[in-house]
Amino acid sequence: MEKSLIITIVNKGNHDLVLIAARNAGATGGTITTARGTQNPEIARRYGINIQPEKEMLFMVVDNNIKDKVMNEIYKEAGLATQGAGIIFSLPIIDAVGLSPIQIEKKNKK
Repeated sequence: MEKSLIITIVNKGNHDLVLIAARNAGATGGTITTARGTQNPEIARRYGINIQPEKEMLFMVVDNNIKDKVMNEIYKEAGLATQGAGIIFSLPIIDAVGLSPIQIEKKNKK
């Protein structure tokens, strides 16, 4: 099954919004890391938002058949119009080792 990496960047302290939404949409877990953003003064003036420099990044590997559902649920709960002020994007996973060891073992036994 093909997989994608969903990356979500939210204001610090809002990772729970992302995890709950992702799990409700079928994702099984992810990795959280802290990050630091930079503020573009033009964006702040144009959209009337203040960008917090401290962020949390969440990385989740999901099957492509649930990717859109997971991304939509995350955006509803933690998107730009929420306290999380998050952005979400995905990248295709072309090759990976360690995502599904059971399937690898089955292939080696054939």
